[in-house]
Amino acid sequence: MAASAFVYINFTPGGTDGTLVSVEGANTLPIPFTGVPLLTSVPVGLRCTMGVRSLGSVTITAPTFFEVSLNGTSGWGASITLASVSDTNTVLYVRQRNAIPSGSSPYVLLGVDYGAALVAKFSVTTTYGTQETVGGYRVVTCPQSDTIVCSGTKADVSFLLVGGGGHGGGGISYGCGGGGGGQVIQGTTTLNGSMGVTIGEGGGYSDGGNNGFNGGSSIFNGSTAIGGGGGGSAKAGSDGASGGGGSWGGRAGGTGSAGYNGGAAASDSYCGGGGGGATQSGAAGTDDPPGRSGGKGGDGVTTTISGYSRAYGAGGGGAAQYGTLGAGGSSNTGGAGVGGTGSGGDAVANRGSGGGGVGVCPARGGAGSAGVLIVSWPIS
Repeated sequence: MAASAFVYINFTPGGTDGTLVSVEGANTLPIPFTGVPLLTSVPVGLRCTMGVRSLGSVTITAPTFFEVSLNGTSGWGASITLASVSDTNTVLYVRQRNAIPSGSSPYVLLGVDYGAALVAKFSVTTTYGTQETVGGYRVVTCPQSDTIVCSGTKADVSFLLVGGGGHGGGGISYGCGGGGGGQVIQGTTTLNGSMGVTIGEGGGYSDGGNNGFNGGSSIFNGSTAIGGGGGGSAKAGSDGASGGGGSWGGRAGGTGSAGYNGGAAASDSYCGGGGGGATQSGAAGTDDPPGRSGGKGGDGVTTTISGYSRAYGAGGGGAAQYGTLGAGGSSNTGGAGVGGTGSGGDAVANRGSGGGGVGVCPARGGAGSAGVLIVSWPIS
């Protein structure tokens, strides 16, 4: 692999900056060493071309009259071994041990033995996804259906796959239920080749006397995260990954097949139940004045796979015709229901969470949010 290693001075350890001194050629890396006093350590940065790393240890050998060290204060010798060299600056130190005879080259030629091969670092590309480095991990997020194309093979990659959240109940009904959260799947997988990703959309709005629609399923590498159930609109909540909340008149919440059930509506008032979440059932609507309220949506799964603490698969809050709205699950990651007139609250984007229900018709229930795929691995 020609011109794969570079030597820099005036560099930042671990960075990709510096003044280029030399480029690899015939396994020698010349470093100018004119006018430097004896036994003065000179730091240099060694790195591979971007996207390349050494597969195994690297041995650096100093020529006659010079020696090398890993820390610049001890361990000086004719050669040192680095565990690896990546595409960021690895620091090593060079010093002149003896005077150079007159007529000798003013350059230090470091022998570089990679032992094993230089290989491409693992990387992926997507069409619509985002990539960032957080806390030493590479994080790739797919907010919509996409294809992940891998530069090699990477095992033990952490992943989070979330189905779409159900739409909150609305339309021509009162006291509607919140939408259920989508299924949340976590685990490890192997990335290799070209891998299709399907991201389930949030459930759509029904403008008649029907429930909000269920969220869509997300699919990746043999795993399927199903969508959450729609919130009830003059009906029981719909079944889904987590069930939608029931509508007025004591109607039941939907059944959760991979999460939790939606909450039932209050029996004597127009207070809908909260949609179920991935870790908690939706709360029932309550009758007792002055405490009439829609049910709170069930909480989702909180994880830091993205590098940040975020909740996924929360239920939407139930609505109240007269009274207090039901909060969305996981601190309103799911959409809040409505207390009185207006549309239900929408769920936070790409959290696979349910939308909030409608208190007074005609109005639109809150939109469930689309699911997501997140993959993460430590940078090496």
